[in-house]
Amino acid sequence: GQILVSGQIDASGVQAGKVELNAGQNLQLVSGALIDASASAAQEDGGEVILRSRNGFVTAGQSTDAVAPVIDVNGGQQGEKGIVRMEASRAADNLSLQVNPIFARVKGAARIEVAGNKRYSDVDTITNAFLGADGDAPGASVRGDVAQFMTQAPVLNAAIDARQTGLVRVIPGIEIRSKSGADLTVAEAVDLFAWRDGGEPGILRLVAGKDLIVANDLSDGVAKRLSGRFLDNTPSNNDFVLGLMQGPSWTYQLVSGADNRSRTNNAALADVASANPLAVVRNKAGSVKLSDGVRVRTGTGDIQIVASGNLEYGGKKAAIATLGEDAGFGNIQLDDPFDLVQDGRVSDAFYADFLLGSAGFGKNGGDIRVEVGGDINGPGSDQLTTDWLVSLGGDPGTLLSPPTAWAIKFEEFRQNLGTLGGGDVKLSVAGDINDLSVVLPTTGQPIGPGFVFDAGLIKFSASGLNGVKVQGGGDLTIEDRGDIHGGSYLLAKGNGQIRTEGSFTSDTKQQLNPILSLGEAQLGITAGKGAAIETIFNFSVLERPKLIDAFGSTVRNSQSVYFTYGQGSRVSVNALSGNVFLDNSFEAGAPLREKIQQSQSAASISTGEQRLLTTYPGTFSARAYSGDILIQGDFQLYSDPQGSLELLADGNIADLGLKNKNAALGPTNIVTIRQLDVDPVLGLPTVQVPTPASSLAAVLGVLKKAPQGPEEQKWHALTPVHSGDTRPSRLVARKGGIGKVRDDSIGFTLLTAEQTLISAGGDINNLNLEIQHVSPQDSSLIQAGGSIRFDANRDPSGNFIQVGNQNFSITGPGRAAFIAGKDIDLGTSDGIVSTGNLRNLNLPDQGADLTVLASVGDTPPDYTAFFNQFVQQ
Repeated sequence: GQILVSGQIDASGVQAGKVELNAGQNLQLVSGALIDASASAAQEDGGEVILRSRNGFVTAGQSTDAVAPVIDVNGGQQGEKGIVRMEASRAADNLSLQVNPIFARVKGAARIEVAGNKRYSDVDTITNAFLGADGDAPGASVRGDVAQFMTQAPVLNAAIDARQTGLVRVIPGIEIRSKSGADLTVAEAVDLFAWRDGGEPGILRLVAGKDLIVANDLSDGVAKRLSGRFLDNTPSNNDFVLGLMQGPSWTYQLVSGADNRSRTNNAALADVASANPLAVVRNKAGSVKLSDGVRVRTGTGDIQIVASGNLEYGGKKAAIATLGEDAGFGNIQLDDPFDLVQDGRVSDAFYADFLLGSAGFGKNGGDIRVEVGGDINGPGSDQLTTDWLVSLGGDPGTLLSPPTAWAIKFEEFRQNLGTLGGGDVKLSVAGDINDLSVVLPTTGQPIGPGFVFDAGLIKFSASGLNGVKVQGGGDLTIEDRGDIHGGSYLLAKGNGQIRTEGSFTSDTKQQLNPILSLGEAQLGITAGKGAAIETIFNFSVLERPKLIDAFGSTVRNSQSVYFTYGQGSRVSVNALSGNVFLDNSFEAGAPLREKIQQSQSAASISTGEQRLLTTYPGTFSARAYSGDILIQGDFQLYSDPQGSLELLADGNIADLGLKNKNAALGPTNIVTIRQLDVDPVLGLPTVQVPTPASSLAAVLGVLKKAPQGPEEQKWHALTPVHSGDTRPSRLVARKGGIGKVRDDSIGFTLLTAEQTLISAGGDINNLNLEIQHVSPQDSSLIQAGGSIRFDANRDPSGNFIQVGNQNFSITGPGRAAFIAGKDIDLGTSDGIVSTGNLRNLNLPDQGADLTVLASVGDTPPDYTAFFNQFVQQ
């Protein structure tokens, strides 16, 4: 059928939308038509508009229109421009395409892509012989047809660009289809590096009636370059490394279980099916299958996968990725005593080749979109980010220290699915997601002045001031109607939402819950049932393997760590009908410990690294709308002036202290939650001042608050982190209790750096608490519908003893109230204390006022009678 747009299609918003129109015959925008896919919020990218005709013409306005049609894909301020694409069949002579001159006004587009598509049907196997090679005659191969069509690109660009915007780019479209109901197999490696006729890549669409089997690589966006590590006058093949290309790359569309016209006798359905080449038969077994070791990768192009069945990974080395285009290597100066640059044997990549294992920096990477009617069955990757994300960074005060930088070894990436040079990821899954890693990293390119790399000595000969240009990142959206089992998710910069109608839970192999790592990002998890998290950490603090240079020596400061959280980094975990479980455990045999040791080939994990890997972003919230919040191990919140902790449960908020495998129930095994009060610039490793691994122990002490004494002051910033922050942290157990309220609980410790609201419908038991107030206006409330209590502990002889430094402590000024419906029993604790600035000299010199009320019950106290009886007299 035809599509005619005369009115308004509005997909605009705070975030830009996408409009896709698919017509079997003509598609036309007439006078007054408006398609709006713009973004209104700052830093939001522009939208996407796709106008596609399978067998007719695409017409976006005419010269005779009284009011020219408008297509608006503007981004917000500082956001990227949007995308407009028009697609139609090539003419029979392969020299033109069925897109009429564009008289519509296009706003906010980076370019207007006009794809001339040609279909190749009844194909079962894709080989290089089938695709063809440079020089093939038109009609002899796919390659020959593309070359012939693109000879007309300059003429077609001028003819179609009626408004002379300079934005129109005619590109080739290739659609390879299997027979109806049959498989399509990529049998030999397909490298589209050389397919750039007229300087333009295109769109490759592979459409299988049943399974699409990717048995070999599908690659673009990478090319060989001479490595600076090899200085021979006559380089061999071993002297080259794979680097990113510059400019645009091919887009892939991979379809299985296709909705072919020949599969239906209904003419109306047939027209619908033929209109959208990405349509699939719902509830039909047609999967996209990647063989082990296969890489589906491109640079700036998008990857779109649509399957009526599953997306299947055949092994742990299969990967899907967009890489971006070459972004250069920063502004490192090169001291070149041997004229290596003049001889053409090295480039600005020289330092990266020697010290970063030929890693690189990408930008403008494409998006990945996956839509499956079944499951995504990942392989359970052996990799963590440190296998392909490498780093440098030393103390700028140290002589000849390298600059801070993190880069990607693109050839090493095997961690399932990622946008490595920037780009969004969107997964829509009707079934389960099993053992899948999804990564959206950034790179940090050194741009600080003064760093000089000596090409003769192969080391830095001068150090400067650290500065990085952060590139990459993107938004993550996952919509799942089944369960999500295990996997890991890295969101370095951007916004993320993961929603599942089932559980967000452990995998079936290692019993490893999902691992979350972030940078300057916000991530929300919502599960229809329960949600379990293995840990949450900043991706740049994961200890990296030592880098080895070209001479077999360890690269100095290649294991430095630094935080890349930003103010406003946050994670929220929501369970609609089950429990929220926060593991964070590193005892011997714990799945997370074994995973990291396997990735790093390490015999053990230091206590300091454990603290780094359980440092959540500054804002964290967990909500169990009809269940409990259960905590297995320690965690701390990064220093953020506007950060906060929020634990909200319909039932209990409790530790699982009795489930710790090291069994001894002494104070060192009590679960501790800390909100850091350390200066994030002066007291923690930063991009500007990273901490080498050799000096890490001294810094990591601030992640665990010291006992009372001189060392405790290191835990506090000169100006309290939460000065001026009026939003309190909150722990609410609506119907249940907090602390030791289950048979497998022993109570936990909570240290907050701001005013805090704690409320339980039941008891608050063995909650060792320290709340810091920073202003006389601060107030905290500890309220229980039942009792507020500590255990009365005894030794084997029956004598009362104190376990740990248990108390309710309020530091700083302000007010705090302890209100219990029943008893307040302080057991063998130190009681309720207001310590002023004794534990933090940077606080005002006054203590908090304390109010303690017990046996309030359901009937509120009669304060008027109390006043009249005792105060007024």
